[in-house]
Amino acid sequence: MIPVRLQLKNFMSYGTGVPPLELAGVRLACLSGDNGNGKTALLDAMTWALFGETRASSEDDIVRLGADDCAVLLDFIVGGDKYRVKRQRGKRGGAVWELQIWQEDGSLRSLSGTNARETKSKIEHLLRMDYRTFLASGYLAQGRADEFARATVTDRKKVLADILDLSRYERLEELAKEKRKEAEDRELDAERTLRTIEAELENEDRYYLALEAAQKKLTEIHAETENLRAQYEKFLAQIERMESDEQKAADLEERIREVLDEMERNRRSIIELEKRIAVATLMTDRRAEIEAAHSRFVSLGGRIKELTPQYEEAVALEREARGLETEIREEQVRLDRERYRLQCDVETLEGEAKELGRYDAEVIRIEKQVAEIGNAEARRTDAEEKRSAADERVVALKAEYGALKAQAEAVLKRQNALAESDASLCDYCGQPLPPAERARAIAEAQTEHERLDALQDKITAGGRDAKRLSDQFRADAEKSQGDLRAIARLEAQKAQASQEQLRLIERTKMLPDLKRRLDRFARQLSERDFAHAPQERLVQVSARLEKLERVAQQLTDARSEQETLRETEKNLLLLQQAAELLETEPLRVTELHTLVAKREGQMEKAQRQIADIRARTAALPALRGDQVTVSTQLSQAQAAAREAERQAGQFAGKLENCVRLKEERIRWLEARLAAAKEKDQYKELVGAFGKKGVQALIIENALPEIEEQANSLLAKMTDGAMHIRLVTQREAKSKTASGPIETLDIVISDDLGTRPYEMYSGGEAFRINFALRVALSKLLARRAGAPLQTLILDEGFGTQDPRGREAIVDAIQTISEDFALILVITHIDELKESFQTRIEVTKGQNGSTFTVS
Repeated sequence: MIPVRLQLKNFMSYGTGVPPLELAGVRLACLSGDNGNGKTALLDAMTWALFGETRASSEDDIVRLGADDCAVLLDFIVGGDKYRVKRQRGKRGGAVWELQIWQEDGSLRSLSGTNARETKSKIEHLLRMDYRTFLASGYLAQGRADEFARATVTDRKKVLADILDLSRYERLEELAKEKRKEAEDRELDAERTLRTIEAELENEDRYYLALEAAQKKLTEIHAETENLRAQYEKFLAQIERMESDEQKAADLEERIREVLDEMERNRRSIIELEKRIAVATLMTDRRAEIEAAHSRFVSLGGRIKELTPQYEEAVALEREARGLETEIREEQVRLDRERYRLQCDVETLEGEAKELGRYDAEVIRIEKQVAEIGNAEARRTDAEEKRSAADERVVALKAEYGALKAQAEAVLKRQNALAESDASLCDYCGQPLPPAERARAIAEAQTEHERLDALQDKITAGGRDAKRLSDQFRADAEKSQGDLRAIARLEAQKAQASQEQLRLIERTKMLPDLKRRLDRFARQLSERDFAHAPQERLVQVSARLEKLERVAQQLTDARSEQETLRETEKNLLLLQQAAELLETEPLRVTELHTLVAKREGQMEKAQRQIADIRARTAALPALRGDQVTVSTQLSQAQAAAREAERQAGQFAGKLENCVRLKEERIRWLEARLAAAKEKDQYKELVGAFGKKGVQALIIENALPEIEEQANSLLAKMTDGAMHIRLVTQREAKSKTASGPIETLDIVISDDLGTRPYEMYSGGEAFRINFALRVALSKLLARRAGAPLQTLILDEGFGTQDPRGREAIVDAIQTISEDFALILVITHIDELKESFQTRIEVTKGQNGSTFTVS
């Protein structure tokens, strides 16, 4: 993958209006700028666009502070084709992730998936690497160049295992162990099952004998059961005949009780009829009295009918009078309410008229305060200009202080170097310094360091003065700004007071008309000049009600007397019923006496029949006891039969189970043999996938490739003077040890022979580390199936001395032909000058940006 164009918007420290980063045609470039300016953010933009991953802990952190969304557009080349990936994300959602390919006509064709997961999978398939592989192969992170060389043997093997992805073989080894354990468990299960089957088959002969005994006992119990069942059925037939007779006796007793109840009812009916006949006789003796009272009751009904229409007229007139009074009262209340409202409006307007003078004085007071404040805007502008000049002075002094500090540190470093080493070299001729010259150089460095310290103190004091002036001018500006706000508030108060004046003037113009309307309403109320028609109608209704005043009392008296005579209708009806009763009920009494005598004869006959039945069923309790005894014996025999049948069935089932177990034993023997065979196979796989198996073989096969790549780079960087070799075995120092020891040592040789890694200088060690790191990256990229075309170096160059930096530049220049693009990240000025193409990253108020030179 070769990036050719990168464009950002609101991504991390970058805002809007950032120019695109054009990398087409660039093979070797330096990405420089102060720490925190946004150098690494450009790399984060690439990895976010391609893999959706960054250094940020949350995707919300990649959106620039204050922005709602961010976007990255990256054009890159893979296999000769040019692609574009576009990614956009908002804090409130709306994510976009598109993969496109450039056509020959300059148009774009989409290769995106149906969702973000599919699009990511297509990009990783196209690049043949994921985010982890990209960081491990194409990105040499700061401080990790010597990670492999200085590591222990165990850690080196772990690094190689991670690069070669040997963890999958560890997973295969664990899986083989699990499968072996499953086979062992199945073998043990088969063994346990076979032991259980054999134990059960040993009981087969015993089951045969038990089955024959149970069948013989069952035959004996069946014969006994048939005899008991015959006895039970005989007792049952006798009991059923006697119980039928008992039921007949019970039915007769029930009939006797019903007859007795009927006779009792008839006797009570006779007594009741005789009482009713006596009452009817008394009622017929009062015939004249009852008929006279009823005649008066009818006469009163006519009188009530005559008075009712007049009463209803009086009620209607009273209802109308109340309605008219309500209508008149409501109109009076309405007029009084309107009068009160006008009175309140008049009083309010009179009060507002008195307020006009107060608002005149308020406007004059506000104008006077505004004049006293004066021209605050001019004072604020002057203070801001002075504060800006003071701030610029502070910035300039900080920059000057930084330069002096760097010079002082360089002088101090030189002084310490002269003081610590007796073999210091001259900066000009490169020869060792004599003691006198060395002492003089130390004194000059001390003097220069003190001079620089004094200048730093002077600049610090000047910075404090400039800062104090800046704070003072800032306070003046803030005070002027407060005056401007006070003027704005006063002008607003003045406008509000003037507006209120105009409103009051307009409102007081209505005062005369309101007073005239108030006088008119007061006159109407005092003279009752309202609701004329209802008042006239009320006079007419009141006159008619006086004429109808006695009708209500007359109607009340007639209704009261009629109520006292209301029983006459009932008495007249009872009189008629009494006459009819005296004609029929005496005959009914005679009939009831005859029926009672007949029922008494029937009851005596039924009692004789009951006595005969009781004599025939006297033996029933004894029969029932015999039946219970036989029933118990029969139940016991049946239970014994069931138990015998159960035992016979149980032993027959066990014999059938023995037949089935013989067949099952064959299957379990085969299963045990298969499980044992599978266990042995997985045991061999555990050893094959283990660290001493295929993993060791893969590492052995990968080491020549690492040596070849590293030595190729070392040959270019050292003109063939240095060579490394990776050794996996060495002889044990102990005499008791048998055979060689497994290891992973780095053997380094040059023109002077073979020496330990620690004996090489910083520049030489860096070349070794750099060669090993690039070789491991190429190995990882090759195993991922992607050529390593882009290399990004962030190796902490600030920790290197001048010779080390030269070695870095030489190494980078040497391998530049092996890559389509190399980006070197640094903030060291003398190092970035070594590169023809430089990308300078800066940061201002609007965010980060960059320039390419």
